[in-house]
Amino acid sequence: TLDRERTTGHWLTFNALAAKFGILIEREYDINGTGSTQRLTTWAPDLILSARFSLIFKPHILALARIGAFNVHPGVLPGYAGVLAPLRALWNAEWNAEPRLGCTVHALDKGIDTGPVYSISYMTATPGRAVQSYIPDLYRLGIDSLLELVKSIESGHRPELTPQDPAAFKYFRPPTAEDYRPDEIEVLSWAT
Repeated sequence: TLDRERTTGHWLTFNALAAKFGILIEREYDINGTGSTQRLTTWAPDLILSARFSLIFKPHILALARIGAFNVHPGVLPGYAGVLAPLRALWNAEWNAEPRLGCTVHALDKGIDTGPVYSISYMTATPGRAVQSYIPDLYRLGIDSLLELVKSIESGHRPELTPQDPAAFKYFRPPTAEDYRPDEIEVLSWAT
């Protein structure tokens, strides 16, 4: 497996990271449950950082972070909240000039992808490229921005956040078979 073969390199699995740095990494399936709440209360976190995390933090967990909780979302908020934002953005092709996708770092609040925005980073979308191939690049943009946020906080600065426009908010659920109609798929070939 990857974990047996690699403990060096730029990209490591969670098990390889734990081995390399001698740290404990645990999986959590009920982030809002009693056990998680007790652990997080004991840790008394300054920040909660979320990336590639599909569970929803409830307000009692978010309140434990003294400075705040922030999430990396692989879409431009408020227009692409929910799941598979890159797929929806490519389907909709709403750009005026350069085809591009974005990744948002935002504060977490009681809603889903509704918190105020710290940053939005963009990358060019390329015709013919598989939707899933964008995910690592989008998260890389978001993680870079998240690291800038942490450095800024470490320097004593409070993050400047911009509230989202509720009128522009669009939440997308996972696509259904009906979403994959032939007339919808043609949108994916915007440059041909």
